[in-house]
This record gives sequence, structure tokens and C-alpha cells, in this order.
Amino acid sequence: MAAGLVSIHGDDTICYAPATPRLGALADAALEYYRKNPDAARRVIVAALNPGATAFAAAFKLRKD
Repeated sequence: MAAGLVSIHGDDTICYAPATPRLGALADAALEYYRKNPDAARRVIVAALNPGATAFAAAFKLRKD
């Protein structure tokens, strides 16, 4: 709700409802990226949740993906 992607109705129903067309387009693009590259999308999510560990692990990579 804080991101402007869902709305909550009185009966505690939560619905996808982007606040702006731009937010809807970004959500659609994220979904399409996940469909095409699920592993890469998961790595992006994990990296954002724990940047210190990701930076540490990246130091040991021999090549970039």
C-alpha cells in the first residue's frame, strides 16, 4: 500500500491497484523481467536485502554474469 500498488477494501480484501499508470507500467516491466530471467530477478531482490553480504560474495567472483 505504501508503494501505491495495492488497495485495501473494507472487507479486508487486498487488490492490485497501481496508483498511477507509471507504477502499473513499472510493475508490468518487473513481472516481464522475472518471467524472462527468474534467477537474475531473485539475485536482484536478495542483493537489495543484504548488500554487505552481496558485496563480500562479489569480491570472490572470477567473472561478471
